[in-house]
Amino acid sequence: MTRRFEPLRSRTHAHTGLLMLTALAGSVDFAGWKLAMTWGESDGRFVRQVVNPLMLRNYVYVRGSQYCITDAGLAFLGRGDVPAKAPYVGSVAGPAYVAPMRPLSKRHRPDLALRREGAQDYRSIPSLHGGQRVAYGAGLSGAGVAPE
Repeated sequence: MTRRFEPLRSRTHAHTGLLMLTALAGSVDFAGWKLAMTWGESDGRFVRQVVNPLMLRNYVYVRGSQYCITDAGLAFLGRGDVPAKAPYVGSVAGPAYVAPMRPLSKRHRPDLALRREGAQDYRSIPSLHGGQRVAYGAGLSGAGVAPE
């Protein structure tokens, strides 16, 4: 699985380290890179803040004891003979699929003649809406208004 990382932000330690590595002819050992950046903190912090972000983005690789800049690193900085990739342009979406109209078959329609006797008796009982009795299927007259 390829992980994608956002591009380096300018003025970060990693971006400065990439610029410094380019200025040092693209290849330098760990101590020389740290010295050129005038890094006054620990080696572990240099690895976490400079080396790891560059290696995760494939801008830098290690050859022996030398840290070298890759073509991707040069392309990120806009240097080198590496042509930049053209941005991906997707194709235009076609029409949305609409299922063809099909008449309903008899087996999907409810058969009203087969209902049990008395199954619709609930319709004869009026409902209570806001203190007013309303027959089934009848609309409320003056909904929200108290009866006169």
